[in-house]
Amino acid sequence: KAPLEPGVYLMKNSNGRIIYVGKAKSLKKRLKQYVNGGRVERKVKAMMGHVRDIEYIITDSEVEALVLELNFIKEEKPPYNIMLRDDKSYPYIKVTLDEEYPRVIKTRNVKKDGARYFGPYPNTGYVNLMVNLINDSFPIKKCAKKLGKEGQRPCLNYHINRCMGPCRKNADTDGYKDLIKSIIAIIEGRSEELLKELKSKMAEHAENMEFEKAAKKRDQIKAVDYIHENQKVIFEKPLDQDYIAMARKEEKVSFMIFYIREGRLVGKDNYIIEDLLETDGGEIIMMFISQYYSGSSYIPKEIVAKELPYDKELLEKWLSDKRGGKTSFLCPKRGDKAKLLKMAEKNAIEILEKQAEKEKEKAVKRKLVADKLKKALKMEGKIERIESYDISNISGVYSVGSMVVFEDSEPAKRAYRRFRIRTVDQADDYKSMQEILYRRFKNGLDEKDAIEKGDLRLGGKFSDFPDLILIDGGLGHVHAVADVIEAFGLDIPVIGMKKDSKHRTESLVYKEKTIEIKQDRELLKFISRIQDETHRFAIEYHKKLRGQALSKSVLDDIKGVGEKRKNALFKAFGTIDAIKEADAETLSKLKEIDRRTAEAIVDYFNK
Repeated sequence: KAPLEPGVYLMKNSNGRIIYVGKAKSLKKRLKQYVNGGRVERKVKAMMGHVRDIEYIITDSEVEALVLELNFIKEEKPPYNIMLRDDKSYPYIKVTLDEEYPRVIKTRNVKKDGARYFGPYPNTGYVNLMVNLINDSFPIKKCAKKLGKEGQRPCLNYHINRCMGPCRKNADTDGYKDLIKSIIAIIEGRSEELLKELKSKMAEHAENMEFEKAAKKRDQIKAVDYIHENQKVIFEKPLDQDYIAMARKEEKVSFMIFYIREGRLVGKDNYIIEDLLETDGGEIIMMFISQYYSGSSYIPKEIVAKELPYDKELLEKWLSDKRGGKTSFLCPKRGDKAKLLKMAEKNAIEILEKQAEKEKEKAVKRKLVADKLKKALKMEGKIERIESYDISNISGVYSVGSMVVFEDSEPAKRAYRRFRIRTVDQADDYKSMQEILYRRFKNGLDEKDAIEKGDLRLGGKFSDFPDLILIDGGLGHVHAVADVIEAFGLDIPVIGMKKDSKHRTESLVYKEKTIEIKQDRELLKFISRIQDETHRFAIEYHKKLRGQALSKSVLDDIKGVGEKRKNALFKAFGTIDAIKEADAETLSKLKEIDRRTAEAIVDYFNK
């Protein structure tokens, strides 16, 4: 039934969750490959065993389908898609040529503002080094002050010879421009002529007994030399290229990127991703490149890889449109480019091997802690998904609840949820906990029902249920939550996490028994981690709500009541109604509120 047009298809499991997103030049032809067994890879067949529904979205072009596919992968995080789990934003060196007297600064935002941008550089330390050395060694403008036509009084930097003082009336504009040209040459790696000039001037100053000026030139020479020691010259031509190498082992794929800027190797970076479907090399390279450059503000003129990506022409068109100039793929078989690509590949292999060792160690630890928890609780069956709950409030005000999820002993932050307490207007942890657990499982059961009926298109926020529930509290909290779970007819163990007088985790409460875990360091560390994370998430939301309430309040209209006094009033009285009922004498007992302000508050509410 699918059309022949281009588009994106969404594969969903029995819970309505999207487990795979794909794009196609022809939706009908691509989906036929799945349905008729055209795609016979073993792991693709395994995935299809979980697929219960396929939806598609028609697009006007292949490029639009590519962009839509990337958006779905980023938002839904389908488990069978290759995902670049990284939102790195690399820094640039910015020369503000849009200003009359340019500065040299670090930035992560590239704009079409007339400035000159160099980068991006994956090594932030290198950018800091460059920017600091340039600003320390050359007398350029350091402040963001806007300069008027009449001239201004120069700052301290001018008087200690760290700035040419462009804010003065008769500043040397031409000399400043020449200095900026020299700095750009340093960043680009074209500094041979500059070094000759600096050395000549240093000798001249020394001969004229101008030792302070000679020392300044010496420091500038050192700065230029130091910068170039950190830049490895690869090509004589000022090429801008990214070298992308790949290595794979079982379901892990390692990508290594070498960044060539102005012909120099300025940095490298690596990514390790999961490939659950044993994807073909050309296809996996395309998936990586499309995701990587969708989040990158810089696209080089050339991308060099050992194997060309699938849909090469489509990718080149998309990248060229983003870049505003032609971008092409190269696949060298010999020469310097092939050698550099081979070096990147060796790095990718080494990182993958190291990662495999780390994963083995982590897997052993995860299994160990899960087994220890099962043993301590005398439980059977798996413990893969744990949900932990906590309540946060101040005297019942802005009461909130948090739900934190751990999957395979690691935080699953995409599954975290938070609740604003609606039915409890005082500090009652038991009732508050019952409310959030009721809402959580009521929503979850409703979603499961909607999924079965086909009414829920993209899966639910609560449709995945836990193997274990942890509660920040003791036996009373456990009973309160267990009542809710039983009322829904669910069979999920509920365990309390008790803390000692110093607010440190010490034991678990399960089936009317207290289970000491202090002696087991690994288990104690794991439970403490969950408890602390749950508490942090609840407190974070509570502070946010308080901040919103404080920023928008009727108290803002009272003369003499600023943020500090507003905060003190809410902390002491909790609500506007309580503040209204207080007299001037009660209000003035707060150290932040003087008698005059107290009377102003009372007068305001008695108008």
